[in-house]
Amino acid sequence: MTFLGTFLLAFGFALASLGPAKAKTERIVAYTAHLPPLSIEGTPPGMAVEVMQLAAARAGIELDVRYQPWKRAQASAQSTPGTLIFSIGRSASREEAYHWIAPLFDTESGFVSLSEPVDSYQEAISKNINVGVLLGSGRVRIFKNEGLTNLSEIPSESQIAAMLNAGRIEAWYTMTWRAAYLTKKLGYDPARLKIGKPVWSGQQYLAAHKEFDPDISARLRQAIEDVRRSPDYADIVRRYTQ
Repeated sequence: MTFLGTFLLAFGFALASLGPAKAKTERIVAYTAHLPPLSIEGTPPGMAVEVMQLAAARAGIELDVRYQPWKRAQASAQSTPGTLIFSIGRSASREEAYHWIAPLFDTESGFVSLSEPVDSYQEAISKNINVGVLLGSGRVRIFKNEGLTNLSEIPSESQIAAMLNAGRIEAWYTMTWRAAYLTKKLGYDPARLKIGKPVWSGQQYLAAHKEFDPDISARLRQAIEDVRRSPDYADIVRRYTQ
């Protein structure tokens, strides 16, 4: 065997010893906000973050989760190609703004107070109740269309919870899971809360920039469906809501 032949044979053995090359893992920016118990900027990370991490691992994706105020997070996802946004409700006003990938959770929202329950927009309007609502929430436009204008638009849900318990607002419009979680987290007694009838029932989604890669979208959709059928999903929900 010639020197060149010996060299090529040795080189081939060396390559074989390295094993098959691993597929490159995509790193994708995913925007969200501090929206307990779904997304929490801290520890624990929140139920939506945990579900997204499991789904991303199944889909071969590395998530770069970035927290921004909710209004800015939505603008960032809409203006930045190749990015995701999660813990977002799907509505007619948002339908054309995003590429919708898959639902993460089924949720209910309503009015939360410390006195009598508030069961509807009409009741809040007739009693002129001052309602705290998250700045940038899709509900603000709906409330105003319904005639509910006595609103305090506040940058974070934690601030709204604190204001309600301090008597600075009369009611808080939020997800029922969130009301109990944040009230307890802030050191108040969740048993004090008067939660009205659900005003909205829907789903919290994973969405993306309008021109998001369809192949990655399909992988994420399948991964989320698989996670939602797994025992891990029920365990995550239980840990944050009980």
